[in-house]
This record gives sequence, structure tokens and C-alpha cells, in this order.
Amino acid sequence: MPASNSFYLSVQAENDIESLFENTFDRIGLGSAEGVVLNLSIAFRRLAENSASAEDCSHIAEGLRSHVVDSQIVYFRHEDDGVNILRVLDRSLHQPQRVSH
Repeated sequence: MPASNSFYLSVQAENDIESLFENTFDRIGLGSAEGVVLNLSIAFRRLAENSASAEDCSHIAEGLRSHVVDSQIVYFRHEDDGVNILRVLDRSLHQPQRVSH
């Protein structure tokens, strides 16, 4: 079982990141796409260690929190076995109803 300061991705979050990588690669190249994914992975580790600065989004779903990373917004929830990254959405397309409950 993962340590309590670990994180894991939902299937939707994995799909979000894959799509983000592909779109960034198509628009501005491999280096930028890799940079976006690297920044997200660093943010995920930091959230797992300390998410005190993350925004409470319990008005959307109980226990839901969010954190902005560059032009993405990361939705997550603390679970017994770590931080569950639920979605990674483009801030310009931010639609709370798209987040899994």
C-alpha cells in the first residue's frame, strides 16, 4: 500500500495528462510537452507532502480540493493511502461539473 504522502492518478487524470501532452507537443514541441508533464509531477509530489495551500472545493464535491499548476487546474482528494489526483483540466476550459465525485 502507498505511503500517506504518496499520490496516484485516476484513469481520467491519466487521460487528461496524455491529452495535454499530445496537444502541447502538437502546438509547441516535445521539450515544452515534457516540461508541462514534469511540472505536474513535481506539483503532485508537493501536494502529497503538503496540500495546505490548495483550494477547498467541497462546494463541488465533498473533500474535493484544487491546485493551479501553470495553465492547468488539478482536482484531487485526500484518501487513506495518499492523494488521489482526479482530473487535470485546462484553466481556460475550467468546468467544475466535469470533475468526478
